[in-house]
Amino acid sequence: ILAAMGFRGRVTTIGVDLGTTFSVVGVSVNNQVQIITDKEGHTIFPSVVSYLPSGEVVAAYDAVKRMSDDPRNTIFNSKRFIGRDLDEEKVDEYAASHPFKVVKVNDTITPFGGIGFELSASGHPQIISPESVGTKVLEYLLGVTAEYLGHKQVTKAIIAVPAKFDAVQRQATGAAYKAAGLKVIRVLEEPTAAAVAYQLHKKT
Repeated sequence: ILAAMGFRGRVTTIGVDLGTTFSVVGVSVNNQVQIITDKEGHTIFPSVVSYLPSGEVVAAYDAVKRMSDDPRNTIFNSKRFIGRDLDEEKVDEYAASHPFKVVKVNDTITPFGGIGFELSASGHPQIISPESVGTKVLEYLLGVTAEYLGHKQVTKAIIAVPAKFDAVQRQATGAAYKAAGLKVIRVLEEPTAAAVAYQLHKKT
């Protein structure tokens, strides 16, 4: 009866755009894409993570509130640093424009590139990697998704990455998803994802 009514089981796969400034997540239900909405009605979520002195970590809108109060421990734009090195052209100049400290690290912090973020908040590692920040954003998105769907059985993701991302940046992005408990089953370049969203692949 459920099958006849279109029920195909619980959604276990999400589509994610882990963006530089904002992130968004969607699910496909009966071949219709639904963008995940939180209780406040938000459909996009700031890709911002703040590390509190209590040892707690907050993300999205709660983290944005702390950008002025605790800029040293509130990380944003981490996607621009993922899989990159401070020695790259203009990267150090870009890093200097942020209120938090961007530092050169070895592969004990991250095997992807050589950039980390230095924290001064107690209860947290002294240095964290860009992909670990991405993981915190993804964990937040999974929490919102679980509330929207009514279950916590999402384990797979189709993801979008910038077309200009190289192999190391893609690997680092994949590592962020894995650490959040998600298996990446397909990677789309962002221009391709946009074209599919607008159904350009169905037009002559």
